[in-house]
Amino acid sequence: MLSASFKDRLSWFRRLSALSITGLLLVSIVSTSAGVRGSTTQPLSSSPDFGMTADPASITVSYMTLNSSTIIFTSFNGFSGTIAVSATSASQPAGCIGYSLQSSLSLTPNNSAYVSLKVNGCGPGQTAEQGTVLFNVTGTSGSLSHSVTVNVQLVPPPPYFVFSQYGGYYGVTVSAGQTRLGVQVSIWGTYKGTVTLTARVEPIVANGPTVSFNASQLTLPSPGRSNLTISTTTATPPGQYSIWYKGTAGNLTSSAEVDLVISPAGDVDNDGKVNLNDLVFIVLADGATPSSPFFNHAADVIRDGMVNILDLVLAASNYQS
Repeated sequence: MLSASFKDRLSWFRRLSALSITGLLLVSIVSTSAGVRGSTTQPLSSSPDFGMTADPASITVSYMTLNSSTIIFTSFNGFSGTIAVSATSASQPAGCIGYSLQSSLSLTPNNSAYVSLKVNGCGPGQTAEQGTVLFNVTGTSGSLSHSVTVNVQLVPPPPYFVFSQYGGYYGVTVSAGQTRLGVQVSIWGTYKGTVTLTARVEPIVANGPTVSFNASQLTLPSPGRSNLTISTTTATPPGQYSIWYKGTAGNLTSSAEVDLVISPAGDVDNDGKVNLNDLVFIVLADGATPSSPFFNHAADVIRDGMVNILDLVLAASNYQS
């Protein structure tokens, strides 16, 4: 009666004999340190040739993530030369996925070299169905050509959302006494539902600026935009501030920050100081009311609905050369 170990060796010999007909041996390699499995094509003939290994042979990617498999090329029987490397996708779930791969490498006799197959998940505003993508990576040198397969498993990302901001990328300047639009914000992500918006200004000071959203809630997947308005008074202290706004949906949160500069009252053109230009704007708008065609809201420094000598006096009190 044959022992189990002998049967195993016999079975292995039969498979080895069958594979030797093609001149290639397919060997299963296990990396015990990483716990991953790859596959190698290794020539059995004495002619110069090369083998390929994908390690790991299976990777996972999710939304806006990057993963890679190392494709190892090994010289056998003194093979040397340049190997052209390419990849094709054997299957593709609906949606998006991308990859990058070095197009060639040089192999010296009886040594190894490698390239990385880098696979990325979907980007902002893109979606992909859960599933498997098979990448066939092929190395070609003259009449020699071998390939390995990398399994890429697409998994759905956890629910999340982040802000998109329109305007105010380099900060916002507001003259004391003004009320104006700061930024517009929207949200995007995989979360579906209502997100509540809040905002605050730091540091908190007496008569400091205040902020508010015209829409305190946005709903994904079609959120629209909300306007963040900045309000000040003529007593608001000039200086540097930060606006923090946050979105909350259950235990999910996302936040962002905008730099805010409060310039002195009378800074009509919002350049951070009161100078001759601002006084000229006020003089040109003298006597104007909101119904006047030449009314300049910023020139109404004291916000009484009319541009007059009182606005000019307040601006002049903050004049800087």
